[in-house]
Amino acid sequence: MPFVKLDCKILDKSIWRESPEVCKVWITLLAMADSDGLVEAAIPGIADRARVSIKSVEMALRKFQAPDKYSSNPENDGKRISRVQEGFQILNYGIYREKDYTAVVRQRRHREKVSHRDTVTAYASASESEIENKIERLKRESGVLQEKFNSAWMEGLPLYKLKYQNIDLDFQFENIIDWVKREHGKAKKSATGNLNLFFQRWLNRERPRFNKSTAHERIRPNMIEEPPARDLTPEEAKAEKIKTLQDSIKSQQMFLSNPNARKDQNAINIVTLNLARFQSELASLQAEGGTK
Repeated sequence: MPFVKLDCKILDKSIWRESPEVCKVWITLLAMADSDGLVEAAIPGIADRARVSIKSVEMALRKFQAPDKYSSNPENDGKRISRVQEGFQILNYGIYREKDYTAVVRQRRHREKVSHRDTVTAYASASESEIENKIERLKRESGVLQEKFNSAWMEGLPLYKLKYQNIDLDFQFENIIDWVKREHGKAKKSATGNLNLFFQRWLNRERPRFNKSTAHERIRPNMIEEPPARDLTPEEAKAEKIKTLQDSIKSQQMFLSNPNARKDQNAINIVTLNLARFQSELASLQAEGGTK
């Protein structure tokens, strides 16, 4: 939308001592002028725009074309307009058009910009520090998680060697650690439960697809499917845990009954401890609801 610069000092000019109708016609001319100060309009058109009579416009135009000894601008003897072929030319229009009225605004915007930049810089610095702290915390947590998974894996390894003889266990454990690094939140949640059951579910899923003959075909971490996450009812979860414990107990007993296992006393000790723990957990679960 077009607009016109109106100098606030007009209130101190001699024109502001004229009648309201004369002042109104002057403001109307300023609003009608183009970028060069030319008002292309006849007197009736100006009267229609100013909402005054044609007689009032004629009187105002005579005043504007006459010299003004009280004018603050000595050029043109204080005359404000001149009659031209296209209409009326505002004589001092260019002077006011070239004035810089934006200095105060620009200074304010500059101060706001500097203040905003400082705020953003301070916020960015704080954000970078927070991000770095978060990364360091996640690294520490990831290291603790990996150590927890490693300890649990070593504890159950004798059982896994017996139960999953057709799987490259070293390869699968590397895949598990890759998953722990990639899915930190899910791994952290899994670590709160029985990791022995977690490993067995993982290996049960991998058994049909990965064996010693294909162990060299290492899969990329983003191709690893995470362990199944089902929303079970409390009864279903309890039944699944009981079945897993029963399977684990059978596997432990099979290991102890294997003549070859007697050669590894350390493995026998670990499996014996696991067997006792599994039997205790199973007895507790069965006692809760009278399960047999």
